Amino acid sequence: MHSSITLAAFRDPARVHAMCEDYRAGAYADFEIDKSDRDAGNKITIPTLALWGDAGIASAAATPLDTWKTWATNVTGGPIDSGHFLTEENPDATAKALREFFTAAP
Repeated sequence: MHSSITLAAFRDPARVHAMCEDYRAGAYADFEIDKSDRDAGNKITIPTLALWGDAGIASAAATPLDTWKTWATNVTGGPIDSGHFLTEENPDATAKALREFFTAAP
């Protein structure tokens, strides 16, 4: 279900390096910042949308929405019929969810 656009990104060494750096930051620098925020009781208070690909998530004990609710006070969202790359694998459903979120009445 991967598009050629998605696969092209993995053929570019600079993009692969950037992806690895993002994951590395999540394990170290971002982790420490997140821990400080959690310890201080800080939460995101603006409306937040959590979207994820539903492939493999159905059997998980907690959904990404459940996880984001521990970090944000006003979070909504749900799965998109896709794998990891929502915008490439199901752009119509992803765009629909984004449009609904950004045009919803406060």
